[in-house]
Amino acid sequence: MSLVLHPYEWEHHFTEEAILVEELLSSGDFMFLSQSKIRIALENKILSWEKYKNWIQKEHAYSSLKNDINQQQIEILKNKYTENLKTFSHHDIWSEDLIAIEMWDEQLIIIGLFPPEKLMSIPNSIFILCPPMILKQIFSADENQQTENGHQNQTQSSVALLDIDQGILKPININFSKLKNDINITQTNLKKEDTSTEFSVWNQIENNHLANSDKARKQFDAYLVLKIVENKTTIFKMDDDLAKEDLNESLFKYEMNGENPFSKVYKNGITESFNLAQMGLVILDFRYACITPLKIGKQVFGFLIGFKTSEMLNIDEIVLDNISLDNVA
Repeated sequence: MSLVLHPYEWEHHFTEEAILVEELLSSGDFMFLSQSKIRIALENKILSWEKYKNWIQKEHAYSSLKNDINQQQIEILKNKYTENLKTFSHHDIWSEDLIAIEMWDEQLIIIGLFPPEKLMSIPNSIFILCPPMILKQIFSADENQQTENGHQNQTQSSVALLDIDQGILKPININFSKLKNDINITQTNLKKEDTSTEFSVWNQIENNHLANSDKARKQFDAYLVLKIVENKTTIFKMDDDLAKEDLNESLFKYEMNGENPFSKVYKNGITESFNLAQMGLVILDFRYACITPLKIGKQVFGFLIGFKTSEMLNIDEIVLDNISLDNVA
């Protein structure tokens, strides 16, 4: 079970909703530019919170803040957030989608829409799902703003007041003081990201190559798999049509410590699309390349590449990400 969530994972599961979000983004509305895609989906009722919460709890077993916490509890959360804002500001992962609340029993309580990969860098953290509108209220709290309710309770631990809905069988109301004994909550320092090995992933890619090629070719004009060997890319697999072209393999050899698109994806760990002309690369009549990392946790060990003669679409990256996740899972 993964402790963190790939930013595109929900898009792979809720494909239709993800496409509707892309349509909203393409409208050019300024208000969407600063929001994450999952927030856009949830706030605009494209994807219901309950549907999303049920999926993410089933897949990752996260605990969730109940939807019906009262205003007094929200005010206490606001005060805890503003009170500790500077304390945790050295971590660069906070946003209206992910908020640090306070230290409890030497563990950092974090609430949010999803746990990003960077959360693994924070030891002894506990992630709890939180509805988007509650997050928005807390995040928008002014650092100097204290309500009468919040001021009276700011010395009281916020965790003692929160109800947790585990989403299993029926809602379970528990106190954080009983948390360790009553539920198996996610703690990034106690579990490892994935038990898959790089070797088994390559075996899976080998065995699934024809199926992966078919999926990729529905979206791309050509499909290629690169493996990193001794810090340099080398061809592992390609679709049958591309294999017939007898391409020069040196075209696809790139150093991971150099300045090139592959090293960029290697370092960032996220999918990106590139113009081949800007890369100074001529490969048949293809104009664009979408590069997706193959990785276990944060370690990138290869790439999936989709080539197109026409411009890339956002759905192209989602498709290639989906193939990557299917082979690493």
